Amino acid sequence: MLPDMIRHAALAITCCVCFGACSDHTDKLFVDSAQVASVNIAKHGANPRQLNKRSTAKFVKSLTEASSIGLCKYAPEYWVYLRLNNGREIEFRANGRTIKADNDYCFSLTEDDIFSQLWNANGGQP
Repeated sequence: MLPDMIRHAALAITCCVCFGACSDHTDKLFVDSAQVASVNIAKHGANPRQLNKRSTAKFVKSLTEASSIGLCKYAPEYWVYLRLNNGREIEFRANGRTIKADNDYCFSLTEDDIFSQLWNANGGQP
């Protein structure tokens, strides 16, 4: 009985940490900003840049408020790497205001040009 409870608890935690990437039928992404250690953004052909605190907060807020638009295919212009406090890293692909994880389930962020804004605002960082 105890192993079953542990297995069910682990499953519940895993699905919450996937930020919607575990399901093809998610309406919202949930990101606990307290669990985010860092966010890096990379543009096609350039080295990744770490977002500053202000940009990280802006990205996490926009990601949490994103609307589901279903499955989509496109060539990504940006890659966003969200690192959690526990060391886990989640990779997103983005283009315009759309972001998706490895399952191609897309979300529309709240700002039209957010990835370009984040990239340009963090240009002075490695």
